[in-house]
Amino acid sequence: MNKNILPAYIAIIAVTFALPSCISNKKYRELDGSKMRLNESFKRSQLEVRDLRARTQTMTDQLATQEQKYESYMNEVRSIRSSYKQDSVRMQNLMSLVDLKVEEFTAYKIETQKKIFGYENEIVKLNTHIRKQDKVIQVLSFKIVKERKQFVAQKKEIINRYERKIKNLATIKSSNGV
Repeated sequence: MNKNILPAYIAIIAVTFALPSCISNKKYRELDGSKMRLNESFKRSQLEVRDLRARTQTMTDQLATQEQKYESYMNEVRSIRSSYKQDSVRMQNLMSLVDLKVEEFTAYKIETQKKIFGYENEIVKLNTHIRKQDKVIQVLSFKIVKERKQFVAQKKEIINRYERKIKNLATIKSSNGV
């Protein structure tokens, strides 16, 4: 009889370790893959934010340079106006030229400000996207931890159940005198 129980013990232990977990490997790999894709998306978003910030800085620097040019043009206009009484015909020609430059600069300034506003809006959108991705990563991480804990608890319960059955079999065997 002892020879028959040993294979039964081995079979019970083998079945215990062969039972499927509460979360399949496929599901786990899907969740893990999803987490990795979210991390990659997050990294790409961070790079995009960095690039947009660099572009915004460049545009800001260009705007400052253009504002200096604008100030320079305005100084030139003041100078021309002071000599207006001396040479009115020449002054009117120069004034037309200066007004044209001021209009060009103003149009350029407005266009540049619109671009900066657009970049700032993109940065806000990307920051919002990054925060959402962070939340998704946190939720997925929490799910993985929770499912792992459930798996461990189920595995312990199965092992305990089979250990009790083995003890019961041993008790029955010893009470039968085998």
